[in-house]
Amino acid sequence: MTVLVIDDERSNRAILRAALGAWGCTVEAFERADGAIEAAPRVAPDLVLLDWRLPGLAGADAVRALRACTDAPIVIVTAYATPDHRADIAAAEPDGVLTKPFDFDALEALVDRYRR
Repeated sequence: MTVLVIDDERSNRAILRAALGAWGCTVEAFERADGAIEAAPRVAPDLVLLDWRLPGLAGADAVRALRACTDAPIVIVTAYATPDHRADIAAAEPDGVLTKPFDFDALEALVDRYRR
């Protein structure tokens, strides 16, 4: 399974890379959505984990751009969990949401749900 991770925090990318790698996933990690969008056709991810707040292209715009170049499920990984943020995220129609700080069991269950 190939997972495309997009998060501007180096530590978050490292944690996700380590956990996903331990579960047998190949991880392609990006700091910005634009680089991930450009790479998505080549990477052919099975799952996208997208931070909601990124520099440059973020949030709903990033979801739309990713949907244009991959059929992979898109899960928002975010620390923004207020009702207003949840409404904005829901309006972007991601396939799921994982709230930071996340539980590794919840992350593993999420990965298993989308494993092909």
